[in-house]
Amino acid sequence: MKRLFHYLLLVGLLIPTACVDLDFDEPPPGGEPIDITANATILDLRSWFVPGAFTAITDELIIRGIVIADDASGNFYKTIVIQDETAGIEIKLNSVGLANDYPIGREVFIRCRGLVISDYNGLVQLGGGTYDDAGQTRLSGIEEALLKDYLVAGERDQFVTPKVKGIKDINTNDMSTLIQLTDVQFIQSDAGQTYAEPVTQLSVNHMVEDCSGNSILLRTNGYADFAGELTPSGKGTLVALLGVFGSDLQLFVRDQNDVDMQAARCGQGGPSGGDVDEKFETVGNNADVALAGWLNVATKGTRVWRGKTFSGNTYVQATAYNDTDPEMETWLITPAIDLSVAKKLTFLSSVAFWVHDAGSVLISTDFNGTNIGGATWISLAAQLPTSSTTNYDWVNSGEVDLSAYSGTGYIAFRYTGSGPGGQTTTFILDDVLVQDK
Repeated sequence: MKRLFHYLLLVGLLIPTACVDLDFDEPPPGGEPIDITANATILDLRSWFVPGAFTAITDELIIRGIVIADDASGNFYKTIVIQDETAGIEIKLNSVGLANDYPIGREVFIRCRGLVISDYNGLVQLGGGTYDDAGQTRLSGIEEALLKDYLVAGERDQFVTPKVKGIKDINTNDMSTLIQLTDVQFIQSDAGQTYAEPVTQLSVNHMVEDCSGNSILLRTNGYADFAGELTPSGKGTLVALLGVFGSDLQLFVRDQNDVDMQAARCGQGGPSGGDVDEKFETVGNNADVALAGWLNVATKGTRVWRGKTFSGNTYVQATAYNDTDPEMETWLITPAIDLSVAKKLTFLSSVAFWVHDAGSVLISTDFNGTNIGGATWISLAAQLPTSSTTNYDWVNSGEVDLSAYSGTGYIAFRYTGSGPGGQTTTFILDDVLVQDK
């Protein structure tokens, strides 16, 4: 009996094997065939949005878009963003691993009836409903079990070409769409910093600027898989999605491939740094100096260097006149300078209403771009105004030899003063030039 059982068991194992077809059918490379047609655009859908409200979609709207952001890198969480020819919108989905079914470049159709459109601090979103969060009504994601009821995945590899924009031209019409910025860089203090906080997983804002000093926020999620990577120090191209938080426009990259900044920074002559040639003509009258690559910071008090226009010429100045802080110290520091080739420095300076020796010029080769107090600063032997200099008469610095220094250098123009103490001389600067010796 035992032998018969073993025989029947062996036959039972062998027979199914002979019937199995091991050549599995693979889905078409472009995606599964679909039978659905859009009858509305994303812009049509966004017309249902009422700021601050949670509006249920009651019409049989079907939209179509291409996924321009997924959750693959972690910079977007339980979210995809889609875009069509008219607009873009963020879709909240209560599921993870969305990049498996809805990766960047995939066509997606969404049946909108029954979904809810609202916003999070100004960013328009489409979700599955609402929930209570400590007394606050929030937009919830479409539940994972219902994704197939609302979302239909179409063809793959339908990538959206980013719209090339300038920072100053970006506006709310670009919300949740893919844009490309050229000739931009992280501001000096944000270059070489981690995108976010990988240990504490806190999100971080950095500033991106163009060579005219226009700037915009770039925000990175602390859970992004590139949070611990360093922002580049060069200039180049940035591809990102536009978001908003309150009144602040902000950019989000999908991953590090969206950031290509390997060229020399604005105002520099080579990949490792280069010459500085700044006449300050783009600085606004009575506006704080905010030039690409330059650092303008107060280490004592709150006043910084400001632009001033007189008789058609724009220059920059620092003063403690009418200041109420007990001490004032402000630094204006050039972009990084490549000192592997001997360089020289020239500039013009002047004073007004002399009462004390307020200005100095220094160099550092160990400054990291942010920590002024942690760097070694050496005074340079430049010609500067004195008590006998007539108000607003320019003094030529002479050729300041920088050949004794190597590596990467920074030139700093430092002002010290005190309003209550009467140390209120105005120190004025123009035509800063660093070039080969």
